[in-house]
Amino acid sequence: MAQNYAGAAKARLTRVAVLGILLASSTTLGAQNILPLSPQCEAPASDIATQASLPHLATALQFRKSLRVMAIGSSSTFGLGASLGKSYPAQLAEMLEKSLKGVNIEVVNRGISGEVAKTTAERLRLEIPGISPDLVLWQLGTNDALARVPVVEFEATVRETIDWLKQRNIDVVLIGLRYTPNLAKKHG
Repeated sequence: MAQNYAGAAKARLTRVAVLGILLASSTTLGAQNILPLSPQCEAPASDIATQASLPHLATALQFRKSLRVMAIGSSSTFGLGASLGKSYPAQLAEMLEKSLKGVNIEVVNRGISGEVAKTTAERLRLEIPGISPDLVLWQLGTNDALARVPVVEFEATVRETIDWLKQRNIDVVLIGLRYTPNLAKKHG
């Protein structure tokens, strides 16, 4: 029975994580007049998002009825340009509560506008012990691209931080660049 619950929880959490990623990467829910991407910005869906299990989160659900999620990253995590007047962490908390009925969900928002991945990684190492999340949602990439952080440096920072989180039994979902129609209009 517990194994069936854990399997079902993994499947639900994977779907919820994908919904969270989609929510975080859109400027507004139900946005109208979305411009098509330029050929330089197009990428196969498999390069943008993949399904992955969240084993530590599933285990947490199996043994207790509460989850703590830490949202960290840049402006939309912080709440700038928030859809429906709410940051995506606030919207995600509502989605999780509806999807995982009977589970107490706490989303701790630690987004800071303009922060690059290296700075966020340093903050994660300082803040994780006090928060003890089951899952970290890390929005990254936009500020690094704008700051022209070398790809090799960015990749090393992200890999090292993911390894550090895994060593502490914390699952992580990476949330990529945020599509902004206004930017597409200027540079499309």
